Amino acid sequence: MSTTLTQSSDVAEPNGSDALLPSSPVIGPEARASQRFSVPGDVLQRVTADLPEDQRNAIRWLYGYIRSHNLSYTDIASKLKRGENRTYDSNTIYRIFNGLHEARLDNFIKAVESFRRIEEQRSAITRIEFIETATARKMFKVFDSALTHNRLVWIIGSSHIGKTSASLQYQRTHNHGQTKYVRVPAYGRMRRFAESLAKASGIGFGPNTTNMMRRILDAFDEHMLLIVDEAHQFFVGTAHQASRIPEGLEFIRELHDTTGCGVAIVATEVFATEAANGKFAKDLKQFSNRKIATLRL
Repeated sequence: MSTTLTQSSDVAEPNGSDALLPSSPVIGPEARASQRFSVPGDVLQRVTADLPEDQRNAIRWLYGYIRSHNLSYTDIASKLKRGENRTYDSNTIYRIFNGLHEARLDNFIKAVESFRRIEEQRSAITRIEFIETATARKMFKVFDSALTHNRLVWIIGSSHIGKTSASLQYQRTHNHGQTKYVRVPAYGRMRRFAESLAKASGIGFGPNTTNMMRRILDAFDEHMLLIVDEAHQFFVGTAHQASRIPEGLEFIRELHDTTGCGVAIVATEVFATEAANGKFAKDLKQFSNRKIATLRL
């Protein structure tokens, strides 16, 4: 099945800003395509949401690759083969990622998949070997369950046993655009947590936290997994003195309910204890009841 990307009235400005700007005759797609790649995550989600699975996965993988390697439209275009002696041009890449491309995507997807195979083979040779421990294998199974079934899971264990290393390895090896990893900042402050989520989603911070959170919601869907590491920080330090449930946990619940994405909470026993017997145990009951599994390490 082949799908074309229909034209969008909003495009992402590729000059380092993630603001959405209407198409302009002054700075057209050709001019924008010559600049750095900066398509926000919510734009990517909207552009790829209705594509067939193979096309959606390929474009989202390429998006993650571009962001992780800080490439420009021209950089990535030069890596995608369009026949034996040709590559794609930056304008085509720009139009595809901004929903402005009206031609069939079959050949482009083939080029992406070919490039992906080469990169994965190269990575297997050059990357530092990850030692897969028993802890990592257990965590991978739980992550798989959360991603496959779009559910909420908890992984609870002591510090310094490899939870973060395993979480990051899973994120690296499960499609650049499919699994998002975020680390809860000290004391679980909402603004800093929202900024971490925005960065993982390819969205700029901006002064308005509410607007930033709305755009984060728009950047997720049921094909994604969010790994929330160090989640016990929501209850550490001064956080437990607050008069209401930590806003970060409320937002995670809303994200899961609204988008259908899988969520994996990775934390120490502090998190489980607070959720069961802490000050906000009653308020967290709905959050706790949503999980399908708790892995204790």
